[in-house]
Amino acid sequence: MSVSYFPQAWKQLKNKSAHNIAIATFTILLIGKIIWFFYGIQINDFPVIVSNLVSVIGLLAIVVLYFIYRER
Repeated sequence: MSVSYFPQAWKQLKNKSAHNIAIATFTILLIGKIIWFFYGIQINDFPVIVSNLVSVIGLLAIVVLYFIYRER
């Protein structure tokens, strides 16, 4: 599940477009994954940290690419 965001980021990068991206959804998901990442750090749980870090990277890529390729 953690790597499931990378195909979307790849599609945005390949097409140089953010068409049909629901930025609110991805931003909410990003915030949630960041919270889980810090929770994993707090409880010192390596699998929680790594899986959520991978998700944060993928979601962050989607959000950043949205702002780079959004229609103006």
